[in-house]
Amino acid sequence: MKAALERDNYQAVVQADNLFHELYSHNSGNQRLEKICMELSEQEHRITALTRYDAIRCKTTYCHHLAIMEKIEEGDIRKATALLQKHLTDSMKYHVRNMSGI
Repeated sequence: MKAALERDNYQAVVQADNLFHELYSHNSGNQRLEKICMELSEQEHRITALTRYDAIRCKTTYCHHLAIMEKIEEGDIRKATALLQKHLTDSMKYHVRNMSGI
């Protein structure tokens, strides 16, 4: 994702974002979570396709992912969970605004 951002290749950023979420759910070890994520994946891909032309959103997403992974690596699951909730909430608000033309 970082390399794609450095090249201003936002389509590749969106692809890396999708891969991040797929790997995250797969590596959770929770088969139910992985199945739910896979079922939502197609819808998510349609929505996040809107992001591929938004440099600011791509950079924000990258920073969110980096912060989440840092907290996981530090073993601070409470903070990682809070950051994940913030990321999902921010993403939802961003996409709702884009789809509604606000």
